[in-house]
Amino acid sequence: MPATMADNTDNEQMLLEGVVYYVDPKSVGTLAFLGGKERIRIPITSTHSSLEALRRHIIEYAGLKAESEKRGLGSCIEIKLCRLAKSAEGSKAYAINTQAQWDEERPVFLKSPSTTALQGEQFIFNIRTCL
Repeated sequence: MPATMADNTDNEQMLLEGVVYYVDPKSVGTLAFLGGKERIRIPITSTHSSLEALRRHIIEYAGLKAESEKRGLGSCIEIKLCRLAKSAEGSKAYAINTQAQWDEERPVFLKSPSTTALQGEQFIFNIRTCL
């Protein structure tokens, strides 16, 4: 059974593993990316149970603003989150836009640092300029 934030104290960290893509602002209606993907591991605690707190933490911890500036996106960025589920039938992406969606998806990604990555599950971070 996957661990949840409620199972841990504030002092214990869990890992969120994911992939960062920087979206080209010139690719209207498509998802063209600037450069390759980056794999990241973000330690989180119960203080990151809020979706907005999680977004701020991801941007700060992974240095996404500085990297966005290097790639020509500027420092005003927004982060779009989704879960990508891969199976023999193909891949499905599930958006995480609301707190309720994050509450539902969070247990899929939270695990202790000693466990291995979940088979077929990935957290995707699409980085865009602010609208």
